[in-house]
Amino acid sequence: QRRNAKSSPVRYRLGDIVRHKKYDYRGVIVAWDSKPAIDVSLWDGLSDIDDPNNKPFYHVVPDRNDCIRAFGGERSFRYVCEENLDICVNKYDTQSLYVRLDSEDWVNNLDAAARYEPTQDLKFKHGEDIDDDGMTEQCLEALYKDISHFYVAQRGLLKNNDNDKDNDKDDDIVEIAQLLSSDVLFQFLKLANNLDTAIAVEESIKELWKAHPDASLRSKLDSGIANLLRGDKEKALVAFRELTKHDPLYAEAWNKASTCYFMLGDMQSSLEAAEEALSILPEHFQAVNGLGLIQYETRRYKLAAESFRRSLQLDPWSPVS
Repeated sequence: QRRNAKSSPVRYRLGDIVRHKKYDYRGVIVAWDSKPAIDVSLWDGLSDIDDPNNKPFYHVVPDRNDCIRAFGGERSFRYVCEENLDICVNKYDTQSLYVRLDSEDWVNNLDAAARYEPTQDLKFKHGEDIDDDGMTEQCLEALYKDISHFYVAQRGLLKNNDNDKDNDKDDDIVEIAQLLSSDVLFQFLKLANNLDTAIAVEESIKELWKAHPDASLRSKLDSGIANLLRGDKEKALVAFRELTKHDPLYAEAWNKASTCYFMLGDMQSSLEAAEEALSILPEHFQAVNGLGLIQYETRRYKLAAESFRRSLQLDPWSPVS
C-alpha cells in the first residue's frame, strides 16, 4: 500500500540527516520500516524505550568518522529505532557529513536543503510521495480494484448493479475470468511440466481464494496476513476470527485462522478451522495440507497420510510430495 505524508507512520523521510541520541553518530536515512523486521526487545540501547517492537525503525548509513569514534571502526549501516534519532539542523553537522551513497539513487542537496534527495524510483520503491500529483497512487488503486474484481469474478461472486456505470467493464472482466476459472486453473496445475509454472498457477489459485466481493473484508484479510508474516500471531488471529464471524463462508479466513491456531499450539482449534475451510472449499489444498500437519502432530499418522494423498490429488506439486 502506498503512503503519503499525511498517512505515513514514520516521522522522518528518506534522505534526512539524523543523529543518534545515545551513540552520537550522524547518518542518512535510506529506508524505513513502520515496525522492526526482527525482534529487537533485547537490543542494547532500547531498554528505556517502551515496546520497541511496535516503533518505526530506520536503515541509516552512518558517517564514517563518527562510527570510528563511537564504535572503533566503520559500519556500513545501522538499524535504529525512531525514538533514538534526532534530525540534524546544524549546518556544520550536515555539510561535514562523510557517507557513501550510490550516486544513481541519491542527489546531494546538502547546501540547499541540508539533506540527500532520493530519486523518484527510490521514493516509489519505499512508498514515499513522488512528484506526480497523485497520479501513480490513483493508477495503482484502479489497478488493484480491477484485479480484485477479476478474482471475485473468477469465483462467480461479482454482482452487477443496473445503475453502475462500470457494468460494461465488469462484463468484460467476467468474460475474461470465465476463461480462467478455478476449474481451468486446477487443470493448468495438473498439466504443469515444471516447478516454476506450477508455483505461478498455485499463487493464482491462492489469490482467487483470498478474493471477496466486500473490499473492506479483503483488506482486513491482507492486514491479518501482514501481522502473521511479522510474527504477531495473536493479532493476526483476532483479524481472522472477526472475518469468520462477519462472513462464515469466507474459506480463506478460516484457513488462515487454522494456521494461527497451529502456530500457537492449539491443535483442536486449528483442526476445527481447517475443517470449516474445507467444508466451504473442498479443493483448498493448503487447508488439506494443514489438516495433514495437524493430524501428524497429534500422532494420527494414518489420517495424516490420507490427507497428504488427497493434497497430491489436488496439487501434484504439493510440498508434501
